[in-house]
Amino acid sequence: MLPSVPAAKIFLDYRLAITRQNWTPVSGGFSGAEVWRGDGPSGPELALKAWPEDVTPARLATVHAHIELAAHLPFVPRVVRTATGASVVWDGRRCWKPSAW
Repeated sequence: MLPSVPAAKIFLDYRLAITRQNWTPVSGGFSGAEVWRGDGPSGPELALKAWPEDVTPARLATVHAHIELAAHLPFVPRVVRTATGASVVWDGRRCWKPSAW
C-alpha cells in the first residue's frame, strides 16, 4: 500500500499508468529511496521510488536524460513520464518516480 498523502498527486500526474497496480513495499536500493513493487495481472510490472528529500527534480531530470541515452540496452529501466512529460512528480517534499520493474 502506498502512502496516502502524495498518492493522489502521483496517480493524477501519471494517470492510469500506476493506478492499476497492487503495491507492496520492498527494501530500498543504494539510492536511499523508499521502494514499492507494483504487481499487475501477470506479476511485477512497475517500481515506484520515493526519493530522499535531498534529491531534487532537476538532479533526477539529469539522471533520466542519461538513462534515456542508454535505453536501447535491455538492462536499463524505462523512464516513465507523466501526462505533461515530466519524469518525476514533486510533492513539495520529495520526488516520486515509477519505472519498469
